[in-house]
Amino acid sequence: MKLKNEARYVQAIERSVGWVIKQQVADGSFGPEIQALQAYYNAPNLLTVTGRYREAGRLADCVQRSFLKPDGDFRADPDSRSPGQKAYRHIYMNGWLVSGFQRMGRFDLSTAGLKYISSFQDEATGGIWSAANADYKPNKALLELSGASTGGLAMLYCEQIERARRAADFICMLVETQPDFDRYLYTVYKPNVGLVTEPPADMLDACVVDAQKEWAWYWQLGFAMHTLGKTYLATGENKYLAIARKLFDFFERCQEDRFRALASGKVAWGAAILYKVTGDDRYLEVIEQILDNFVEMQQPEGTWFNFPYFKSLAEQPPVATLELTIELAYLSSEVVSTLAGN
Repeated sequence: MKLKNEARYVQAIERSVGWVIKQQVADGSFGPEIQALQAYYNAPNLLTVTGRYREAGRLADCVQRSFLKPDGDFRADPDSRSPGQKAYRHIYMNGWLVSGFQRMGRFDLSTAGLKYISSFQDEATGGIWSAANADYKPNKALLELSGASTGGLAMLYCEQIERARRAADFICMLVETQPDFDRYLYTVYKPNVGLVTEPPADMLDACVVDAQKEWAWYWQLGFAMHTLGKTYLATGENKYLAIARKLFDFFERCQEDRFRALASGKVAWGAAILYKVTGDDRYLEVIEQILDNFVEMQQPEGTWFNFPYFKSLAEQPPVATLELTIELAYLSSEVVSTLAGN
């Protein structure tokens, strides 16, 4: 079965890509007022998979000039990561960049970036340390799901299969040791202690996906699904596919807003691999509900605003508009590409 509304999805992607390209200036950046890495980290993926190679090359040079540090980390001066990113997702943007630069053939950037990510991989569990210390070296206190997802995917793209397998094994362990998986997915793990089931009140969304809470961070499920699916494709090991399917089943238990939440874009991204491999129509139905919602919520010029956190495009900061538009267009293009032969 083919995506019923594939043509509409392609049109939406093209509108977004056209808008993104219009934001780029001669030096490859998005202008002097856009200084945060948040606006750039997924652009190499989007511009490469949609064939905008000239724009991708200029943007890669901009990221190299503006964000790549001698240690292989990508960060702004001063560091523009949010407090939550610093505490729980230090490697998150790095993984996206390394994957994008590797598929571009910018091995100077992907090799440096992967070396830094690899320094955050825990030898015992294969997980990725969630935070950095003041010297931007790993703070070996907590491991978390999104780091293993983005780091593991970067390792796959760079053909570091054994490292990627170990990151995927960490994700599997995290899912298999959940104490109340009918309702909660705890995403942070403390070595020699276990899952962090009582996270700080101001970091609940980062540390737990609650199936009974609206507007949960569904993207954590989707990213893990995608990385596990890709690891299955690379290794043929069924355990990765089985855990990805469990994560999808958890998503099915979540609130009805899951189809309207833009955070579910990564769920469609992960489910596309599951459908490609299994042919189970449950995955296709969810993908189409999510992508249909994307099309309905897209603004005329090709952007999105992150409802319900913002009530209008004007209310959303320009950096966030770039980040969200680039991500949703990229995820949609990956879904269409994955399912084009079905």
